[in-house]
Amino acid sequence: MSGTPTRRPERDFMLNIVLAIGVVVLLVGLLVGSLPN
Repeated sequence: MSGTPTRRPERDFMLNIVLAIGVVVLLVGLLVGSLPN
């Protein structure tokens, strides 16, 4: 991850939030899919 000498913390924070939400949605989807309806 090079090429960006000045990184913006708020942008990294937003990216981390988006990634975290994606992972949570994936885990919830797997749990709901594995549950016997």
